Amino acid sequence: MAVIPKLSFCNSKDCLRLQITDNTGAYDTINNPGGWGAPNDTLLTVISAVIKVVLPDGDPLTPIIIDLAPEIPNSTYGIKILKSQDFNLTTDTALPDGTWIIDYEIIINLGGGSTKLITYHTEITLVCNAGNCVNAMFSKVSKTGCDCDTSLIRNAIDGYGILAMMQYSAYCQRPNEVKDLGIWLDKLCKTKDSCFSCN
Repeated sequence: MAVIPKLSFCNSKDCLRLQITDNTGAYDTINNPGGWGAPNDTLLTVISAVIKVVLPDGDPLTPIIIDLAPEIPNSTYGIKILKSQDFNLTTDTALPDGTWIIDYEIIINLGGGSTKLITYHTEITLVCNAGNCVNAMFSKVSKTGCDCDTSLIRNAIDGYGILAMMQYSAYCQRPNEVKDLGIWLDKLCKTKDSCFSCN
């Protein structure tokens, strides 16, 4: 059986970084037949390992290419943390919400000048900024105390509902719905409130 690469992705709470974990693991006859190691390809035969990333609203014909070596590939769950600048974005800016298209490509040396390509395709949907927006809404409600306009509470509850719909749409791989809901939530996040302190 051939190596079956597996990656997982997780953004930081501040939305500035994306952690990539290699979940391929080591070969095991029963528990992980697609892992690294004999009789499959070994890590010593890896020539290169990159991901090709298309950001939300990005051009699929010009993906961002990021070298994952030396952290990935790894048979013991190696981790690589990428920042916004790795995705050709401004330094230390929030990674965009929406659907990211990711192709993981590994080139293996077969010897005698021959190589082979192993690929893994996935799409992930980030809603980190949307989640932070909703958290900020509820934080405003809790900080304003007794003299808060009820519209702020309504907005926070509405925002929570929209976020839940975004997460469901992401789970069901409906990128257009995620995008539309994100625009709706962004407008709600920017709504001015009329809360003031109890003091």
